[in-house]
Amino acid sequence: MRIGISGGPGIGKTTLTLELLKTFCIPMIPEGVREWLKEQNFDNPHTLPLDKQIELQAYYLKYKMYWETHLPDFVSDRTVIDGI
Repeated sequence: MRIGISGGPGIGKTTLTLELLKTFCIPMIPEGVREWLKEQNFDNPHTLPLDKQIELQAYYLKYKMYWETHLPDFVSDRTVIDGI
C-alpha cells in the first residue's frame, strides 16, 4: 500500500498522514523539501530562481525515488507536486 497526500498548506495533510500511520502501521516518508530549502537559505519554494527550482525538482524526485524503491508500503504527506 502506498499513499501520497497532496494539497495546500495547513489543510491537515500531516495530521491525516499520522492517523493513517496508526491505522495501517506503515512507515512515513519524510518530505525532505523543507530541509533542502533551509540548506539553500530559502523560506519559500515559490521564490526560488529558475535554476534552483530545477535543482529542487531533481533533488526531490531522487529523494522520493530512493524511498519508493526501498519501502514496499508507506505514507507520504507530500508529493512532487507539493514540493514545487
